Amino acid sequence: IQTILDSCKIKPDALQVEVHPSLPQAELRSFCKANGIAVMAYCPLGIGYSDPSNPTTTGVVHNKDLQELALAAEKATGSVDPKRTGLAAAADLLLRWSSQLGCVCLSKSGNPVRI
Repeated sequence: IQTILDSCKIKPDALQVEVHPSLPQAELRSFCKANGIAVMAYCPLGIGYSDPSNPTTTGVVHNKDLQELALAAEKATGSVDPKRTGLAAAADLLLRWSSQLGCVCLSKSGNPVRI
């Protein structure tokens, strides 16, 4: 990014990179903040990230511990829908995590029901 800033005529306003708890990009986010560049968190749910210790995982959002933590956090705040799944709670938690880091979150769904 520094190479781009050194040679560009128009500074980039945003940088789109993968950001989630397994790939937090702390140094890159800090650099962008210092240079007035917004970080757009591509893949904030960690879909596509696989845990080397568990090759069956398909993303951070599918981590059962994270799902249980997210549901427990919702229960503690009293905002629990009995039909809500751990997957949905984990997705909300991950989006909030990215947002609280100051990232713009870019998520997608192949299912129109979830859009």
